[in-house]
Amino acid sequence: MILKFTPVFKKKVWGGTKLKQRFDYAIDADDIGECWGISALSSGMSHIVNGPLAGLSLADVWKSHPALFGHRKDAHFPLLVKLIDARENLS
Repeated sequence: MILKFTPVFKKKVWGGTKLKQRFDYAIDADDIGECWGISALSSGMSHIVNGPLAGLSLADVWKSHPALFGHRKDAHFPLLVKLIDARENLS
């Protein structure tokens, strides 16, 4: 089964609207600079939205279902997957 996660949106001064437009996310803001698609960070925790693990946080699943991750020994989920949208070129 493929797990689907709730995205976490982060407002940034330089953020834009492309995440809302291109991915059809229901976002009410025009300054979203980051979409954390897969995160086990306490400042932006993803939760599973489908299947028998629905409602659990990624951090909880990491701890309670190690077989899903190949029995890794890391203390915390070792990855943050995010999309970035800047209204203008930041360089």
